[in-house]
Amino acid sequence: MKLSKSERIEIVQLYGSGANTQKQTVRLFEQRHPQRPVPSQSAVSKLLRKFRQTGSVEDRPRTGRRKSATGPEASGKVAATVGVNGLTSVRKLARQLQMSPSSVQRILKVAKFFPYKFQAHQKMENNDEANRSDFSQIMIEKINDNPAMLRRILFSDEATIQIDGLVIKHNHRYWSQANPRWLKENRTQYARKVSLWAGIIGDRLIGPFFLEGNLNGEEYLKLLQEKVIPGIRAAYGDTEIFFQHDGCPAHFYRKVRTFLDGEFPGRWIGRGGPVEWPARSPDLSPLDFFLWSNIKERVFEGSPPLNITDLKTRINAAAAAISKRTIKNVIKAFNDRLYHCLTAGGGHFENLI
Repeated sequence: MKLSKSERIEIVQLYGSGANTQKQTVRLFEQRHPQRPVPSQSAVSKLLRKFRQTGSVEDRPRTGRRKSATGPEASGKVAATVGVNGLTSVRKLARQLQMSPSSVQRILKVAKFFPYKFQAHQKMENNDEANRSDFSQIMIEKINDNPAMLRRILFSDEATIQIDGLVIKHNHRYWSQANPRWLKENRTQYARKVSLWAGIIGDRLIGPFFLEGNLNGEEYLKLLQEKVIPGIRAAYGDTEIFFQHDGCPAHFYRKVRTFLDGEFPGRWIGRGGPVEWPARSPDLSPLDFFLWSNIKERVFEGSPPLNITDLKTRINAAAAAISKRTIKNVIKAFNDRLYHCLTAGGGHFENLI
């Protein structure tokens, strides 16, 4: 089986991104590409040995003219090296590969590599990494066994958006995709804000639903019974749905768990559920890594909201403007992130993608 250039680079990246054996590398590659023939362990071993010796995943040319400074061989060498160790500068990379900085810069640009800045993450605690790995493995296996499951998971979460632009997220700091860049004088001593719940499933949003006061177990149960479940049924009827939420105290309320056992028997993901949602994992939640930042960008584009009514109107409009295609891509990104999390041994991985 002949590997394409992109597949060779992917194998080198899988092997170099964690303490993986060649056997584990083959297994991860097979999980990512279940429909593709599996490369042999000897082929992987040969590829890795060649890369260590030459710094390239390309086959050595047998005849012909000398390749240009930015030809396929040089491009493959740069891409594979950056894929294994991207924590470098153009000049350091040029010295390492004995190329000119301008050639390296040109190759990186054509290959669509971008110099991303580091991101802040929550510190892992206790057995977080093992729990995140276990969760990723379980979900990958379930989705591979039942591909339709990925389109039927309702991912849900709550957030609080202040009228001055700040998003408050329980157990999570907000990462904005853009800086609104304005100054605003508060009219009162306390920040004015709205709390909301939203869900993402398949190619659509459920909600958003606005919350009154602090969220506790009874209020969350009422939200599920009166808004969330009717919203799901209106959109999907009797289709078998899987429900996900994180482990905040309101979600762990005994009556809430009992209710979910009745509505989604064996099909809900969360603290105390049939599948445990891993703590401190906003990087796996589509609402955390996509929805809240997307809504905030739209809400605070231009002048800030005039009041709470205006803020709610903008939030609803922002949610309605998100296309079905975008949501489909977000759901696919969740699946991809499971593999990234597994490859990273359950550790942080957003700095790797």
